[in-house]
Amino acid sequence: SPGCGTLTFMKRFLALMALILLPSVAGAATLRADDSLNLSEAPLGNAYLAGAEVTVDVPLPADLLAAAGAILVNAPVAGDAFLLAGSVTAVSPVAGDVRVAGAKVRIDGDVSGELAALAGTLTVNGKAGEVRAAGGTVEFRAGAAGPVTIYGGSVTLSGEFMGDVRVVASDHVSLGDGTIIHGSFDYN
Repeated sequence: SPGCGTLTFMKRFLALMALILLPSVAGAATLRADDSLNLSEAPLGNAYLAGAEVTVDVPLPADLLAAAGAILVNAPVAGDAFLLAGSVTAVSPVAGDVRVAGAKVRIDGDVSGELAALAGTLTVNGKAGEVRAAGGTVEFRAGAAGPVTIYGGSVTLSGEFMGDVRVVASDHVSLGDGTIIHGSFDYN
């Protein structure tokens, strides 16, 4: 069946990524792959997850690496998050950096570190630290604490941006009512 090939690929991808990314003393890491995976028990360390659907319902004490058809992060991540999926939704805050790629990406929680995103549609409702993003439709609704660089077709900015903002848009750039940019604003 088509789903088995995808699951086998995801398991192999996750195993390869784990070998590359795991530190030599990662005895406390959690490595799981399944068609539908719901992480509901807190791991002791990093979590490496793969499947058709991955859901995280428990706070993570360290990093999260997930690859899936759809990813839903419902709980805080104390470390960094690397998310690769067709659809990604991160509802809760991430204390570190977020690296995300997907067709449809929505970040509702704050990202304390850097947010690097590549998406067809990117919507960020939480405040981010430094931002590097590219997408067809990009919308930031709460601003950012550091410098922002965005490449997109249609870009909409709202909220308070503490650093410089650079936007390159092939279609249009919009600023929402009350948007404040403390640094320079460079757009094309």
